[in-house]
Amino acid sequence: MLDTYFVQKEGEWFSFLRTNSGTVNWQMRSANGVGVCTAVSGTAAATLIDFAGAIGSILNIGDNVYAATLTAGVATTAPIFIGQVTAKTSTSITVDTTVAGGSVPTVGQFIMFIKNAVAESHGARGYYLEFELKNDSTSPVELFSVGSSVMKSFP
Repeated sequence: MLDTYFVQKEGEWFSFLRTNSGTVNWQMRSANGVGVCTAVSGTAAATLIDFAGAIGSILNIGDNVYAATLTAGVATTAPIFIGQVTAKTSTSITVDTTVAGGSVPTVGQFIMFIKNAVAESHGARGYYLEFELKNDSTSPVELFSVGSSVMKSFP
C-alpha cells in the first residue's frame, strides 16, 4: 500500500482498506456491461468501438474494458482484457489496446468494463480480517496500536 493513502490527524495515521491493483471481481458493482459492439475501427492505440444503443454515464475515461464472445446471446468465453478507455461519445468508446497486453475486440463481442479496483474498494467484508504491516525503512519505528471502526451496512 502506498504511504500516500495515509493521512495524519491529531498524531494518529488514518486510511481505509483498498483492494489490490489489478484485481478483477465481476460480482462487484464496479463491473458493468456496455453492450454488443457493432463496429471496430482505428489503430491499436485508439481503437474505436461502436454500439447500437446509448452507452450511459457510468463508463468513464480510465476504466478497463473487457470482451467476451457470445453464442446465441450467452457469453461462451471468459472476459479478455481489451484495454483502457481514452474517450467516449454517447454510442462509442475509444480504447487504448496497447495497455498491458490488451487486444482488439471483434464485431459481435459483448463489451464490459470495470472501474479501478483501488479507487472502488469496498473495504473489509466478512467476520474477520487478517492484514500485514511492512516497514521498508532501515530506521527503527514503533507501532503503538492498531484500531478500527466498524459500521453496519444497510444495503
